[in-house]
Amino acid sequence: MAEHQPKHKTVLFAEGHLMPTVRGEKKITIRLDNTDEHMLEEGEIFVGDFFVEGIKLALRATADTELTMFSTMLDEVAQEDGFADVTEAMEQIPRYYPDENIGIRSPLVVVRYEVPTIDDILTVQAARND
Repeated sequence: MAEHQPKHKTVLFAEGHLMPTVRGEKKITIRLDNTDEHMLEEGEIFVGDFFVEGIKLALRATADTELTMFSTMLDEVAQEDGFADVTEAMEQIPRYYPDENIGIRSPLVVVRYEVPTIDDILTVQAARND
């Protein structure tokens, strides 16, 4: 009987993020820190669920998840995620969380990722089987 493999974490992506991710243009996402699914370690394979398009992709964390807040985030981090600066990120990110009261000190996470190669996936799989 096959040994049970642990479930991969899943990060949801809104409409419009699939193709920039596949092309390697989008490599970062800033999220409200409201789920353990966003807590990733460098090299960890996770599922990117592009739910609007109905596509799920394997993604690989390129760094450990960073904890931050709008009050301490650098403009450069916001710009990596496509925002002009932290002010614009603070205006736009709450739109993804309509039921949350998000402010300057709300806990956020920064997830850095890439589309892995098949070798990346096989390496992770082999490590799990050791």
